[in-house]
Amino acid sequence: MSKAQLKKELATMSQEQLIEVILEAYSARKETKEYFEYFLNPDARALTDRYLSLVQKEIQRVKRGSMRMRVSTVKKLIKEHAAFQPGVVHELELLYHAWDATLVMAISWRRTDTIERFLTDTLITLLTRADSEMMLDRYVSSVEKAIAMTSRWGGLRPMLTHAMEEALEYLTPQIPPVK
Repeated sequence: MSKAQLKKELATMSQEQLIEVILEAYSARKETKEYFEYFLNPDARALTDRYLSLVQKEIQRVKRGSMRMRVSTVKKLIKEHAAFQPGVVHELELLYHAWDATLVMAISWRRTDTIERFLTDTLITLLTRADSEMMLDRYVSSVEKAIAMTSRWGGLRPMLTHAMEEALEYLTPQIPPVK
């Protein structure tokens, strides 16, 4: 059913019927309950903290010396968090945390190509989104420091440095200082 069809159907219902539908949805689905609880009592900090811990738990999955994080699960958590519309600051915080925590784990544990792609893709997304919100300066130095902590020999530093340089090359040009 499309949104237009749903809207048309809801328009034919009385207020009591609408309340009943909402209460049934609230009871039937965990996601709907979470949405309405946030909608009625928006606490972006608590929501972000909850998603930070969920992302951290997923990233820290390790077995026999290898990272076992499910990239799809981390991406799903980031997308779910953004769907609540907690604000750009909180969305960027979660995105940076996912990237940084994955990098920390990737330094110490064996990683897959998928995890390496996640690191580069997330870095590019983070820098692009931060730039579009005029918050790039908050993240560039932190990202540079994190990349500098990686070993030159593991392949991670050159890969991330290249991804960062490539992202920064295509972002909004900075206005040169007035002389």
